[in-house]
Amino acid sequence: GPAGPPGEPTALPIIGDTGALLKNACSVCQTRVPGLPGQKGEKGTPGAQGVEGLVGEKGDPGVRGPMGNPGKEGPKGVK
Repeated sequence: GPAGPPGEPTALPIIGDTGALLKNACSVCQTRVPGLPGQKGEKGTPGAQGVEGLVGEKGDPGVRGPMGNPGKEGPKGVK
């Protein structure tokens, strides 16, 4: 038989409605009065250990220190 009259496009209003709902939900989230902070959850497991650092290189030798005091005179030998 002949095709019936085209029905109303139902897809467009649905898409528009969901978009409006999403916008409303976001605005509700933003306008919500902040209440007391909730309880903190349990602590998570500690993270993996970091990679070991590189071995440092020895620095250049420093400046030589001042000369020490001269030592005491040694004992005299027996003639």
